[in-house]
Amino acid sequence: MEFILKGKAQDVFGRLSEMKNLAEAGGGVIYQGTRGEPGDVNVLRMEIASSGKVDIRPLSPEPSRKLWNHSPDGFEWGYCGSGPAQLALALLLDALGDEKLAVCYHQAFKECFVAGWKSIWDIRAGQIKRWVQLRQHAEDARLMEPADGK
Repeated sequence: MEFILKGKAQDVFGRLSEMKNLAEAGGGVIYQGTRGEPGDVNVLRMEIASSGKVDIRPLSPEPSRKLWNHSPDGFEWGYCGSGPAQLALALLLDALGDEKLAVCYHQAFKECFVAGWKSIWDIRAGQIKRWVQLRQHAEDARLMEPADGK
């Protein structure tokens, strides 16, 4: 017997497969945003342990607001504004655990990722960490270039 998954079933199976792979790789965190009715946005933080245990909870804007209150209305995405800036800062703060780095890179992260997201998106904490590392490496390389450009 052969089964063909379509629509929501295919989405759910894909997510379960991704979570299984992440658990087998030692665990990690996936962030997912969904948009419902106008003004209704949800951002989840899904932590997958190497044991396969999954902890799902909403990502709160409060820790990031203590650093920089871009948006008293909360998170948004899909454009360059205050709600997307708050989301970018919250994602970087949660993924990196480093306030200074989160503040330093959140506007660039917003422009590179958050501003382009559609109604449903997801990103892994590992992707965020790698993006910051690449930005830091590029900045270090620029600093090492001779002043005369040669």
